[in-house]
Amino acid sequence: MSRYPDASDELPYEMYDKTIASQRIEGTREVLKWIEKELEA
Repeated sequence: MSRYPDASDELPYEMYDKTIASQRIEGTREVLKWIEKELEA
């Protein structure tokens, strides 16, 4: 939603909290780990 702020009635800072942010960060770390592994192959 932060990419298209007009797609929702809620403000981005109201949609995310520390738990959700932590989940997104962990997911991003997993993706980056996979990309690094693929680049080594």
